[in-house]
Amino acid sequence: AADGSLWVATSGGVFRYFEPGTPPEEFRNVGELQTLNCRAILCEANGSRVYVGGDDGALDIRNAAGSWTNLSDISRATQYPKRGVNDIVEHNNILYIATDFGFVTFDIQKEIFVETVDRIGTIQEKTAANGIVILRDSIWVATDSGLAVAPLNVSTLRPPSIWTVLGKDDGLGTNTISYITTNGTELSVGTRFEALTFNGTSFDLRI
Repeated sequence: AADGSLWVATSGGVFRYFEPGTPPEEFRNVGELQTLNCRAILCEANGSRVYVGGDDGALDIRNAAGSWTNLSDISRATQYPKRGVNDIVEHNNILYIATDFGFVTFDIQKEIFVETVDRIGTIQEKTAANGIVILRDSIWVATDSGLAVAPLNVSTLRPPSIWTVLGKDDGLGTNTISYITTNGTELSVGTRFEALTFNGTSFDLRI
């Protein structure tokens, strides 16, 4: 939500809902979005910006005045066959953007992409990142090949050596992590079969 309204990314564009019973405001791929197929959306807590990620790698940014900026850097990275945006999170003025080939970082103030991480630890290169969480000064990335974690107090997140990868042998039951979230204290992940919470040392089954 932003400014008391609810923003929803869909396969038919972005919709902004106000009060119940009021028609939503619609945003389409004419003068606003680069694509109708939107997978991820992030609203800043103060409501000043909204970030939208498309299934082709498009990144669209709406400012507080209602103007849109369209960035095609990810969608133009043709060295990656799949370039869709799966999740967007913000921490310390940096966007962490989960994609079909890993993740990229974007400096909000400078409005530039910082780096691309297409090899996460021991996970195969160009593996999709399904979701990202920032918790306790660490970045956690959910993938189909495990859950990866690295400290943020490093100059770059590219070296595989800084990552620890958790999977079936660490109590997850499977290496395919389709969803990740946090309440600010605990980390929760979802697989095709179960939901688990990480207590700092091990995973506890929730469902």
